[in-house]
Amino acid sequence: MKWVMQQVYYMSMVGPQYRYYNYADCSENADASPMMFALSHLYNRPDYAVWLRGFIEKQNRYQSGRLAVLHALWYNPKGTEADFTTPLAQKFSGIQDVCTMRTAWNDPNAAFLGFKGGYNRANHGHLDIGSFVYEVNGVRWAADLGMENYNLPEFFGRLRWTYYRLINASHNTLVIDGKNQNLDANCKITNFVSGTGKLRMGPSRILVLPRADVVASAAVNMTDAYKGQVESAYRIATLYKDGSVEIEDFLSGVTEPVRWGMMTHAAIELDGKAATLSQRNQKVRVELTSDNAEKFEIASAQPPTEREHQNSGFSLLTATATPNEGRVLIRVVMKPQ
Repeated sequence: MKWVMQQVYYMSMVGPQYRYYNYADCSENADASPMMFALSHLYNRPDYAVWLRGFIEKQNRYQSGRLAVLHALWYNPKGTEADFTTPLAQKFSGIQDVCTMRTAWNDPNAAFLGFKGGYNRANHGHLDIGSFVYEVNGVRWAADLGMENYNLPEFFGRLRWTYYRLINASHNTLVIDGKNQNLDANCKITNFVSGTGKLRMGPSRILVLPRADVVASAAVNMTDAYKGQVESAYRIATLYKDGSVEIEDFLSGVTEPVRWGMMTHAAIELDGKAATLSQRNQKVRVELTSDNAEKFEIASAQPPTEREHQNSGFSLLTATATPNEGRVLIRVVMKPQ
């Protein structure tokens, strides 16, 4: 069962364009593991073989790479898409709590959302609790910059949390008063529903609102990530069947400005509380609902020093919210056009 769950995790972490949901030091570049063929035989899971064949064929990897011979040795021709039993959305608990959601398997234009809680001091970890990636129509709109150069001074020492790619300021999450997340934070995905409804914040707990148009919805208690900065902080991420995504933040006991941020390759056109992202002849409309935030803005993704990766081609879509009686509510919806 452990091997089965590892392979389901592996499949779930690879998006429709065969790029990883990358967090921490992971890059977007996904590998087509031949182990999927071996386990498809061992556990009689033709869906594993169907998925891997699609990966290899669409990425033209049959005759390339150091693992090509194992693809040939373990190849499994069985199965069709009708045999696909892997859920569209899955939550994985561990040192890094993560979940992924998608509108379809084996569709390069499907919508895909990766979302995480996690432990900030995990090996090779970043300050990325609450971060997400979003992909639809063959384009990754919300991206993660990935790893930094390990050879930078004191990279695994006293300077670690000064490097831009490692702190929450460069991730698709919140920054309060310009400060880092709590280095010792350990935050869980507290609620997860797939195919039955949408999570919503109630007066004292998270509730499930029955909805037929939702793929999945997940909530992370981020309070520990902002220890000393808030009394409570929750983020709910929802993927809808039409490919749109909703990110909602609920903060109480906060006194300083809260910056919402999303890293993107796309060109950004601002329109007050809305923005249009354009990339590879595709567009996504981003809409902000919050009495605490007045507008979207564009921030540079360039780090403070020249020795770090300069993040060329990336921009940061931001919105800054001012607390009202200690509370901040932010809702952002992204819709493919």
